[in-house]
Amino acid sequence: MTEIIQLTKKQINKNLPKFIGKSINTIAYFAPEKAAKLALDLFCTPRAGKLKEYQLNFLNKAEWVSLQAGDKKFQTYHWAGLGPTVILLHGWQNNSWRWRKLINQLLMSGFSVVAIDAPAHGASDGKTFNAHDFAVNLEVAMKHFQPDYFIGHSIGAFTAIYYYTHFKAVPLKKMVCIASPDKLTTLTETFKNILGFNEKVMEVYNKAFTNFFPEDQTYYNASDFVKKIHIPGLIIHDENDELNPFEGGQAIAKNWKNSQFISTQNLRHATQSDEVSAAIIQFLKEEVYE
Repeated sequence: MTEIIQLTKKQINKNLPKFIGKSINTIAYFAPEKAAKLALDLFCTPRAGKLKEYQLNFLNKAEWVSLQAGDKKFQTYHWAGLGPTVILLHGWQNNSWRWRKLINQLLMSGFSVVAIDAPAHGASDGKTFNAHDFAVNLEVAMKHFQPDYFIGHSIGAFTAIYYYTHFKAVPLKKMVCIASPDKLTTLTETFKNILGFNEKVMEVYNKAFTNFFPEDQTYYNASDFVKKIHIPGLIIHDENDELNPFEGGQAIAKNWKNSQFISTQNLRHATQSDEVSAAIIQFLKEEVYE
């Protein structure tokens, strides 16, 4: 009986996105504005990423520093060291625990480490997420911790690029971007396919996006933003990344003049291994010659 229940739950979870998509498809014909809001909320609302007890066992080893951005608090974790400070930015439906292996390696190499829970993730406030709000939080954390380096994964890497090119960035020495998306339109297309949205929904969704954000979706391209970055960058992307296409990482590296590109195999979107950690630490430790 337990096995039957488990199989039923898996089937429900598998079919739920398509069911939701069909419902919004229908609403779009009768109440397009409501459908647009539902679609946008769905795109920005994580269904996972809150802290679990076993994750707290690791994060409790750090100093918890709560910071304020607007009317919301966000959580940071500080592991003090004698060396320069690294800020870590996780990706969608994750939290700062995802960095545990790299954090240990960084600490053993003498770095100080700060990890940030994104809006609506981990122990941070909020119900929705977008890269701009994450960048607003990052700006507060930058002023508080005065880091030397960024390391971002997935949308966290995109946020690092967006922050550095759109805010009055605190001086930074280097940046590491792991499995970053390039074009927001690519993420939207994946979202559309998962939910099975029809063209009517996407039409009203695109209008709602433009009303909510300062630019339309075609503007948000990491490979365009990095043309403005002159500090050294390390881009790491797996050839088998199932979420953010490998070609996106290549495009970012191509347009980032002062960057190195490392391709991996069979690490998929997580892109975690001892070899990756070693490459990151080596890159951070290399002297910069102007």
